[in-house]
Amino acid sequence: MSDLNNPYASTPSGFSTAPAPAVGPHKSAITRLVQALIKPKAAYDGLPTEPNKTPYWVVPVLILTAISILVIIIGQDVFMGAIQDQQAKGMQQAVEQGRMTQDQADQFMSNMGNSPIFLVSFYAIALLGPILTVVISALVFWLVGRFTASEEGKPLTTFPAMLAVLGVASAVSIIESLVGSGIVLGTGSIQYGVDLQTAFGMVGQTSFLPALLKKFNLFTLWWLVVVAVGCSTLWRVRFQKAFAAVGGTWLVYTLIAVGIGAAMQGMRG
Repeated sequence: MSDLNNPYASTPSGFSTAPAPAVGPHKSAITRLVQALIKPKAAYDGLPTEPNKTPYWVVPVLILTAISILVIIIGQDVFMGAIQDQQAKGMQQAVEQGRMTQDQADQFMSNMGNSPIFLVSFYAIALLGPILTVVISALVFWLVGRFTASEEGKPLTTFPAMLAVLGVASAVSIIESLVGSGIVLGTGSIQYGVDLQTAFGMVGQTSFLPALLKKFNLFTLWWLVVVAVGCSTLWRVRFQKAFAAVGGTWLVYTLIAVGIGAAMQGMRG
C-alpha cells in the first residue's frame, strides 16, 4: 500500500510516536464523505477529536437508505420477479422430491403473487440495512481496536469515534449502491454485479466458491482501504497494521458467513 494513505509514514520504526492529534477545523459530513473518495487521509483529519461525531455516520446512513427505497420503488417488478423465480425453483424441486404435489406448488405461487409480505420485507431491509451495517461493523472494529490500537490510540478508540470512521467510509458504499442500482435496473436482474462471481460466469450459483467470489469486488477493496485509513488515524498505528486487522477481520467474517449460507443451501437442496 502506498504511504500516501499512511498517516504515520514518517515513522520508520513502524510504531507511531507522533503527538496526539490536534483539534482541526470542523468539517461537514458531506465534505468528509467527498474527501473519503479522493483523499481518505484528509477525510479523517481531526475526526477523533471532533466533539459531535453523530452527523458523520447519520448522514451517509440516510443517503444509503434513500437510495435503497428509491431503487425499490423504481424496480419493484425486478425484485418481485427475482423472488418469484427463486420460489418457483424451490417449489419445482419440492415437487420433484415428492414433498408436495404440483397443485400445491401452483396454489402457493398463486397466493404468493397476491401477498405484500415480500415487498414489505424489501422496504424493511432498505430501512434497517444501512444503519445495522454501520453499527454492527463499528462494533466489530471497535472491539478489534481495543487490541490493535497503540497506547496513544486507545483513549481515542471510542464507539462513537468508530461509528464516525465507518460512516465516512460509507462514501464508498454510496457509490457502490448507485452503480449496483444502475446494473439492476439496466439488466432487469438482481444477480449481476461488479464482483468476481459475475466475472467468472458463475451468476446464480449458490455453492461455496461462487458465493465467496460474489463478496470480492473493487468496491469492497476500496472500502477496506478507506476503513483502514480511518482506523490507522484512530488507533494511532501504521496503515499496514490497520489494513491487516481490518482486512483479516472482514475475511474471517466473510468465510464464516458464506460457509454457513452454503451449508444451509446444501441442506435445502
